[in-house]
Amino acid sequence: MAKHPARHAGLLLLASVLWLAAPSFVVPRRLAATAAVAPALGLLLPAPAANAELSPPLQRAVTRYAAQLQSAMDFLYFDIKEYLRSQNPRVFQLAINAIDTSGGSNTALERDLKAPLRQLVLAGEEDGEVDFKPLSTRIEANVQKMVEAASARQGDSAIAAGDQLIEDLSQLFATVNKEAEAKVFLLPKDPEYDKRLDAYRSKMAEGKQKNLMRKDVDG
Repeated sequence: MAKHPARHAGLLLLASVLWLAAPSFVVPRRLAATAAVAPALGLLLPAPAANAELSPPLQRAVTRYAAQLQSAMDFLYFDIKEYLRSQNPRVFQLAINAIDTSGGSNTALERDLKAPLRQLVLAGEEDGEVDFKPLSTRIEANVQKMVEAASARQGDSAIAAGDQLIEDLSQLFATVNKEAEAKVFLLPKDPEYDKRLDAYRSKMAEGKQKNLMRKDVDG
């Protein structure tokens, strides 16, 4: 019998949520110990990768923000990249609307990219061995360039900034993967990345449906 059943149950729940929400997560060793009781709940947890030890501050940041950052990459790669290349003015307008940062924390780029990225930078500073600041600075600069160019309908400039943004974010993901010695993040260059598209579309459709339901209730 566990000495702290509530804490043990909480760790099991966290490990289960990470696996269900983002299978690419590195599961901390202290959470992996709960896998022995997972079959009783019908849950399958991945075994921790060999030597996949991040420092405590980085592990906390990855555990909390990896799903959001991966969602930001999906958003940029599957939607924005396509919208910016469209010759249809209405589709290009979708890109402008989607990346508009005037709404602050309510925008996808702020919520899923910029805010989590700032926390990852802080974790790297606390870790003392990984400096995410240069990549973070480039990412934020390219977000701004992409937004400004798209708003001015400068298609080629917006595409260039968007492509560089994806490349810089990929480098950041690769850095975390290297530190963890495991596949924490999937990169667009990975052969299996395009398989995320169907799940991404389903997630977006579900989100739109929830928004419509909220409007019906509010109305």
